[in-house]
Amino acid sequence: MQLQGKIVYITGCAMPDGIGNALVLKLLSDGASVFAVDRAVAGLDKQFGAEIKKGTVATCETDVTDWKAYRRSFELCGFWKGQEEGPYLPMEVNASAAFRGTRLAIDQFLRQSSIGLIVITGSVWAVEGFTRSLDFLDAMAGIRVVCLEPGVIKTSFWDQIGIDKNTFTDESATSIPSIVDAWLDIIHDPIGIPGGSAYEVTALGKRLYTLESKRTVSANAVRNVGLQEIVDAMRVKAKL
Repeated sequence: MQLQGKIVYITGCAMPDGIGNALVLKLLSDGASVFAVDRAVAGLDKQFGAEIKKGTVATCETDVTDWKAYRRSFELCGFWKGQEEGPYLPMEVNASAAFRGTRLAIDQFLRQSSIGLIVITGSVWAVEGFTRSLDFLDAMAGIRVVCLEPGVIKTSFWDQIGIDKNTFTDESATSIPSIVDAWLDIIHDPIGIPGGSAYEVTALGKRLYTLESKRTVSANAVRNVGLQEIVDAMRVKAKL
């Protein structure tokens, strides 16, 4: 799939050191246009002012927990550029918002009678299980739903909840560029990464899980992807 001339709808991209923001930069460099959705877009408007003037970026201030506002953002994206077949979605939000957003995206694709790709970024089983349950859409309607599961990431999000992001070593943390690369793998490899699958990217590398795959994890893997650091940091925070 070529990104030139495509519209990519992204939620959660206002954090400068986050996955969504890095995706916006990469997608723009690959020739895509981006419809950026977040609860606060002032920073995005400033960061991408030149692109907004050129018409390659549009921002939409939306709380994805507000169903009416969420639906409206899809409508606005659809009206932004009429020649586009449909949006492609990475969603770095909680499980329930991911479910609602996926429903809206599927509805939008079906209304447009177009094929589509929905990428849900998450690491909780609720999101992966939801993704797996939608594997039939790939063959039935050409709508591929894939769960992108990143490992621990060193971003300012941790500081916001009272945990020093430097708790995680560079060796155990998953780099933002590797997550962006994994996201692009999903776009460009519809056969190798089918709908209903989960694509994991951590400091140890990438792994694909399909409906037939068995989940395996070793104690060594836990140490190497930053999970133990999270547990230790939460214990300190809770004074256990």
